[in-house]
Amino acid sequence: MKQNMIELYRKIRDLHNYVVSQMETINLDTASCGNVENIADTAFALRECATFAEEIKKKCDKMGWLAQKTACYIYVSMNENGAEPIRTEYCTATPDIKQVASLPDKRKQPAEYASLMAHYAIPLDVYAGENPLMQAYWPGMIERINADQKAGLPLPPGIDPTKLVADYRLLIRKKKGVIE
Repeated sequence: MKQNMIELYRKIRDLHNYVVSQMETINLDTASCGNVENIADTAFALRECATFAEEIKKKCDKMGWLAQKTACYIYVSMNENGAEPIRTEYCTATPDIKQVASLPDKRKQPAEYASLMAHYAIPLDVYAGENPLMQAYWPGMIERINADQKAGLPLPPGIDPTKLVADYRLLIRKKKGVIE
């Protein structure tokens, strides 16, 4: 593992430990403070801290996704059979490449959308109209379509086969911690 990743991990881990210990102190101080202005300031500061934490998480997720995608691209280009996982000192990573269907938009492609719903026996009165009783859970639909394809079934009506895109991910299993 590159040294800069080990350093980043170490700094974020140390920051996490510091923040968790401070939160316990802040919790006790807030509960016994009795000063509404200080409590309001605490709420404000914690909201701002949460914003920083969310930004860090988003950036880590984005960079992690990019690293997964890049590793899969390189792996596929170097391994024709693709049978062996990527093994490192820290983890075992198995490329998981799926074809993802582009699902029809209810408003822009109503006929295709209706065909897809009918294929899965979803009644019209459940999904139609401006305020439908239910809306499709698209991640679940994509998983179902992928499972059907894996089982050898054709794409359902309403799905354009020319709009399938590859989704590159790594299934990562930890062997040891980053700084063990």
